Amino acid sequence: MNKPYVSVVIPSFNSEDIISQCLEKILDQSYPRDCYEVIVVDNASTDNSPVIIKTFPVKYLHEPLKGPSAARNIGISQAKGKYLLFIDSDCIAEKNLIENHIQAHYQWTENDPSVRVVGGGIRGVNKNYWAMCDNYCSWYQNHPELPPRLEKQYLPTANLSVDWRIFKEVGFFDEAFLYGEDLMFCRKVIQSGYKIFFEPKAVLDHINRTSYRNFMKHAREWAQIGKYTEPDRHKNKSLALKNPVLMKFYKTFYYFRQFFKIFYELIASWLPKEGFALVLCLPMIFINRVYFGYHVIKSRSSR
Repeated sequence: MNKPYVSVVIPSFNSEDIISQCLEKILDQSYPRDCYEVIVVDNASTDNSPVIIKTFPVKYLHEPLKGPSAARNIGISQAKGKYLLFIDSDCIAEKNLIENHIQAHYQWTENDPSVRVVGGGIRGVNKNYWAMCDNYCSWYQNHPELPPRLEKQYLPTANLSVDWRIFKEVGFFDEAFLYGEDLMFCRKVIQSGYKIFFEPKAVLDHINRTSYRNFMKHAREWAQIGKYTEPDRHKNKSLALKNPVLMKFYKTFYYFRQFFKIFYELIASWLPKEGFALVLCLPMIFINRVYFGYHVIKSRSSR
């Protein structure tokens, strides 16, 4: 196949400890070097990362507004590629990452042109106990050993490629969101009649969160962002919507059902592969999921 031009967009905020490794790997791909560009958008960093980035053969951009959405959007506006691949500055790409993303897009161009977004496998790099726990809670639906699938909700921008035409039709990332912007973007894609494909062969490593504070913060943030997608899930519950008491009962039941469903899926996904390591992390995983559930209910109490 002819190699389409690809723009790799990487937002960076205070990433001096990892950005060199990230850029070294994305600049050393099996995909022809003259067929892709790398755009790094500094997101108002206060460390030495801008200086480091400028030593690499990449397009450097500065975005003074903090937040990954603003950084990705300025990258999109400057991109030349037919396809845009988004990764994060704490991600280490495998050598065939770009190649596998483009092969997936071309496969679906022939089989189902409505597939315009491809997400890849994410393999956590665990530097300590909290990173192990974060890995189990964050990436259990993105593990490279999972089978390919059409995704019904979202895939994260830590490893996501998008056909440029999508941005013309559904718009860019919503800059009002400091986190969860990938969920909101994928929601717009699906609502517009397009599909998202999970290609586990397009793999990168993600440096997981290494502190208890960030591990729990991640759970709180995702509990809060979910409230923006729940109207879609509840809109057909006509009887409950007409009765506030029934609606409150239904939502409480829904939240607890989701909690146990996610906890079960997490255990079922990881236990065969991880064994003792997962068992070691189970107490903190359970606490994290309870904390998640608490903030789900708390963030909806005023609605």
